[in-house]
Amino acid sequence: MATYKDFRRLIEQHTSPEDQQRHRRSLAKLDEEPLTTFDLATICAYQHSHSLAVSIQNIPAEQIHQTLGRDFTYWLWLRAKSRRQRTPALEILTDGDHATKKLFEKARKSARKPNTSHIDPFLVRKAYQLITTLEGTIPQIDYEKLLLQYVKQGQHLSQKVLGRFEMRFLETERDETVGYAEGWDGQEDHSDKGKRYPQDEEYFVGLAGPVGVGIFYKDLPQAVTSYCPEDLDTLLALQFQGQERRKKKPNGEILKDKIGKDITCGGAGILGLFHWIDFLIAYGMEVTKKQGYSRMGVLGAENEPMTHKLYQDRTVHLPLNVAEQILDQNAIEAGFTQAPHPSLPPTLKEDNWYKDVNPIQ
Repeated sequence: MATYKDFRRLIEQHTSPEDQQRHRRSLAKLDEEPLTTFDLATICAYQHSHSLAVSIQNIPAEQIHQTLGRDFTYWLWLRAKSRRQRTPALEILTDGDHATKKLFEKARKSARKPNTSHIDPFLVRKAYQLITTLEGTIPQIDYEKLLLQYVKQGQHLSQKVLGRFEMRFLETERDETVGYAEGWDGQEDHSDKGKRYPQDEEYFVGLAGPVGVGIFYKDLPQAVTSYCPEDLDTLLALQFQGQERRKKKPNGEILKDKIGKDITCGGAGILGLFHWIDFLIAYGMEVTKKQGYSRMGVLGAENEPMTHKLYQDRTVHLPLNVAEQILDQNAIEAGFTQAPHPSLPPTLKEDNWYKDVNPIQ
């Protein structure tokens, strides 16, 4: 583990006398109250962290990593204000691997809080863990057994029909945290699905978080939920959305009505056999446990961005009363309670919904 003497030696060897003179006040603060160790928790708690970053801003990332270690390099990457400033540290942290860099950036964006530039390094790690391990969590959950608990009264799911269901991992494209799921942005060729996938229709699967899970039936998406860590203890479910199909022209262009809304048609109707939102909430509880969180959250209707986004005719994408039925009402029925969250701005009146779980360590 690096020491403050190593830090000072790094300054002396790789910083010009002019830069040392320019940063003399920052260095004086550091010398007066030196950092004892360079682990992530100590760095984050250090009261002179700004002076720490300023004093080494012109030193190559390779030298910083070699002398002060991975935690310090990781901390510097998260402090950088622009992609250009982040790139050198990110290259080292990911060994230059393009796919890993995408995951790191997606995790960083997932941990950003609204109305603040602060990013919690530990929350970024938690987001990275979720993004990279959720796909492996899905096979650990007996979704068929869970699904049977939510079959509607008077309905029946035979083993043949049940066997056509599948829970699939979904993630946003590139390093985005909101947007179309990879493979479901309307550009992919699904002709291999034959008659199950009409050629004049298209599925666009949108995610409100970096990763999610979809209910698929006969290889086609029927409903999705998406997740993001809200804090180190809470996994937040951001959506419960049934899938619609968009009508398209022979050239692939999506048909729109007079005010610019996509012309859609309903899903396969298979969701009518069971309480699918209740099922997705229960499924999310299992994901929460297996991911090691102690609390699951459900986004409050007032915090749903689509209740504020407008079409050209000034109507909202998702009416608030509909969002309240989907999110608030189902959360209440599942035993969730509404509570303020310490990471949210105090002016935000509408809170999310929470329920404690016993995490599987």
